[in-house]
Amino acid sequence: MADDRVRAPQSSTGIVQFVDADTGGPKMDPRAVLIFSVVLIFLIKLVSLMMAGA
Repeated sequence: MADDRVRAPQSSTGIVQFVDADTGGPKMDPRAVLIFSVVLIFLIKLVSLMMAGA
């Protein structure tokens, strides 16, 4: 039973387990996240400019 374990250096074990873990959360396309972020930044800048002119 102990022989079935995967041996890895301790410093990289947590990273490998985290990346390989499927949490079952919402799945989003990375492009959608990028587009949403750019649009949000644009809206914040637009509101900031409108408030500065008031």
